[in-house]
Amino acid sequence: MSDDGKPVTRRQFLQMVGAAGGAAAVYETMVVLGMLAVPAVYAGPPDTSGSPGKGRTVIVLGAGVAGLTAALRLKQAGYQVAVYEASDRIGGRNFTVSTAKTDHRDVIRQHGKADQTCAFEGSAASQYFEAGCGRIPYHHVALLELCQELKVALQPYIMETRANRFQTDAAFGRQPVVNRQLANDTRGYIAELLAKAINKQCLDDALSEADRKAMLSLLSTFGEVSEKSSPPYTYKGSTRSGYAEDPGVVSPGKPVAPLALAELLKSEFWKHRFYQAEDYLWQTTLFHPVGGMRKIVDALQAGIGGSVKTSTPALKIVNGKDSVAVLFQDGTRVTADYCISTVPLPVLKNLLDSATFSAPYREAVGLVEFAKTCKIGWQATQRFWEKLRGPNATNGPQIFGGISWIDHPITQMWYPSADYFAPGPAVLTGAYNYDSPGKPVATDFGKLGLAERLELGLKGGERLHAEFRQFVPAGKGLSIAWQEVPFIGGGWAEWDRANPKHAEAYRRLLLPEQRFIVAGDQVSYLPGWMEGAVLSAYHVVEQVMGRAKPRLLEGLDGLEAPDSAKVSGAG
Repeated sequence: MSDDGKPVTRRQFLQMVGAAGGAAAVYETMVVLGMLAVPAVYAGPPDTSGSPGKGRTVIVLGAGVAGLTAALRLKQAGYQVAVYEASDRIGGRNFTVSTAKTDHRDVIRQHGKADQTCAFEGSAASQYFEAGCGRIPYHHVALLELCQELKVALQPYIMETRANRFQTDAAFGRQPVVNRQLANDTRGYIAELLAKAINKQCLDDALSEADRKAMLSLLSTFGEVSEKSSPPYTYKGSTRSGYAEDPGVVSPGKPVAPLALAELLKSEFWKHRFYQAEDYLWQTTLFHPVGGMRKIVDALQAGIGGSVKTSTPALKIVNGKDSVAVLFQDGTRVTADYCISTVPLPVLKNLLDSATFSAPYREAVGLVEFAKTCKIGWQATQRFWEKLRGPNATNGPQIFGGISWIDHPITQMWYPSADYFAPGPAVLTGAYNYDSPGKPVATDFGKLGLAERLELGLKGGERLHAEFRQFVPAGKGLSIAWQEVPFIGGGWAEWDRANPKHAEAYRRLLLPEQRFIVAGDQVSYLPGWMEGAVLSAYHVVEQVMGRAKPRLLEGLDGLEAPDSAKVSGAG
């Protein structure tokens, strides 16, 4: 009831919620009241049937995966779509670098640094460097279905092999150690310690007698420890960790000696992404397109036809109740019924006209920063990491795909997931780094010149493979610092989900500002992933078509909350 005794309408109630808590509070309240239909899971691409866009126009700013996907679906719905890209190439952070000169994708450009032109030898179809995104998880359904629709052929991306390496100067005599030994010796020692604690009745309060027996059985298998060893359950090594001499006809083989527990702990290997392959986003099976990630944006561009105009950066965006106008740096002005922007938010904040965009909306756009992240691409003269045999009757590296990790600014090294045993050159990702609390690795790396980055990359490579320089010429090296790339300025949006201001801003950006709406992985819970870009594109397309999920129900389109950004369904 209101102060005058009259019932409070839902509209009035939501206006009061908005006054107190802003747009995000209104959004959440409407969800709770059942006034927003929120799908629990991805239910397929937007329904574009019935030509809902006939006679309507849309400007899409940005020709990355989100912008191109939105343009494709809008065209299918009958809209007239024009895509404008600030840089001289399509793709955004989908950036496959090779000698193929298609719309300048053979060139890496960075602020204040000379352009790098790819000089890899061999066919551009196989000799390429993924400067941006590099893998697709099997559960990224929207992207995988889009690839199927566009007939983009996929092949497995190998996230981890047991032959991959880890290196740190803090342990193991500074020598690289193979994944299988780190993983299995650690399991063995954990199993030993826990089994002995159980036998000493240290866990009797937590375990029944039946649980105790089951747990000891589990630990015997988990860590390859045995009750019959002396003392019982002592870890003495495992063939899971590999062989110093492989089994043959005459010899049963010689298992490697276990790494010392003290060395394992001193190495702190778990702090260097060693267990990343266990995380949901990186669990097998992953995929990548045959011929590189560029195949996705090439297929999207083919699907929308000649609607992309590159080298056309925006200068100002002027919003309106019935249309949006974009003024470009070349002096042209284009007006459309709607504008979808995939421009990175830190760049977009400088384009919004303060007179026609609300202050809360501009604040939401300007809140998030983009991550600093860098990569190096090498073309090796041969696949030395795949060698089956080493000198003096030893095994070679035998690495076929996966990632080696290192306590060094390069952070990691990716090995090719295709064309095994192929003769001639092959491309490695020789660094992929990022900042972490107290460690501005990517920030510092990005400040270096190309020669300095590559020299640092060679030194890191030598720590993983002593023969690295022998097979990796510096003259073929490429490096990118995404924070230095014009019109992009970073790798992915760094939302702090626990920060109430970030939560409010994120919720606000899911909603249109009159006829303007932002898209991209930057407004998804999958920042840095193409799946986030595709899902965000579908979200905004549904809003433009008036078929949004979540969508405003019961005629509440245009509801306003005092002193908050407008809450509005598009259309």
